[in-house]
Amino acid sequence: MAPLSGGTTNRSWQLTTDSGRYWLRLGCEAPERLGINRHQELMAHHAAAQIGLAPAIRFAKPQHGILLLDWLSEPDWSRAPGDIMRLIPRLVQLHQLQPPWSRFDFGAHAQHYLKQLSPLSGELKKFACYFTRSALNLAFPAALCHQ
Repeated sequence: MAPLSGGTTNRSWQLTTDSGRYWLRLGCEAPERLGINRHQELMAHHAAAQIGLAPAIRFAKPQHGILLLDWLSEPDWSRAPGDIMRLIPRLVQLHQLQPPWSRFDFGAHAQHYLKQLSPLSGELKKFACYFTRSALNLAFPAALCHQ
């Protein structure tokens, strides 16, 4: 096992076995505090993997934050940026996938985060009410994206 750097909330490793190379992710404790839904994450990954946009899932325990995927031997864009034009059609394809859950509720997520900041300062209280306004919760078509 070789640890991988770069994650801010999870720990990841490259796992090499006799049967192949894999990416292993151990999720952070209490992901729901960060607004992370591991079950939705797994459904999204599965949908992307079915059309070749994500590596195959070999093992998953979303309730424990465990995810094991096939390793992709791709270049690290943080070291040597790739051809962005090759990425655009894949992003379009990904965003056209129909998410297997209801739409993202911006107001509910904002309230979730605001509760973690309580008690709110007077300055924050002035602005907190704006996050639940319908103008911020437009009925956009559902699409897969990173929050």
